[in-house]
Amino acid sequence: MEKIRAKVHMLPTESSKILKLNNGNILNYHKELQGDAAVTPVHLYFTTDEVIREGDWFITDDENNDLIHAIDEQWRALSKHEGLRELSRKIIASTDPNLGITDHRISPVPNFVDIPQPSQDFIKSYCKQGGIDEVDVEYNRFIPDWETDLITPYYDYKLKVDSHNTITIHLIKDSWDREEVIEICRSLYSELKGYVPKTSFNEWIEENL
Repeated sequence: MEKIRAKVHMLPTESSKILKLNNGNILNYHKELQGDAAVTPVHLYFTTDEVIREGDWFITDDENNDLIHAIDEQWRALSKHEGLRELSRKIIASTDPNLGITDHRISPVPNFVDIPQPSQDFIKSYCKQGGIDEVDVEYNRFIPDWETDLITPYYDYKLKVDSHNTITIHLIKDSWDREEVIEICRSLYSELKGYVPKTSFNEWIEENL
């Protein structure tokens, strides 16, 4: 399991259970509502800097936050213009149930499958905090079928979803206690096993933490 940093974008829509009030508060209602003078329905979009391929949805990460589907003219424009690629972020999950995504393992491309979604617990936290800009999302790490070097293999990553097509989200920590730091160091040591003597590792832990 790996964690990849994702941005959370909030964009207006015609109707949604997530509502942004004019006073800046964000509510998670029990049913979808249309917008009016006092409330704006919104959806959440989770994006990463992964490579955008034909059929993917992406957002231009600028002041416009345009929602774009990488097909036809839009895909050709994205492929040709480096500036547009640098401003674009791939959508990996959303609260918008109508936003299908492309499964690149299925031919032909583009095709459309249900887009993964955040949990209700995260949506409640998002509304309670008045918005969350970034999160860590879990991915499964695997060795592709074409990889033949098993000594130093190339790893690929696939978004982790449960049986309900829900992603696993972790809020970003900005502080850690001693035991958490030691656990992180032990995880790193397990990757370097054979290069760093265990006695040296334990001594470093005692001297520095």
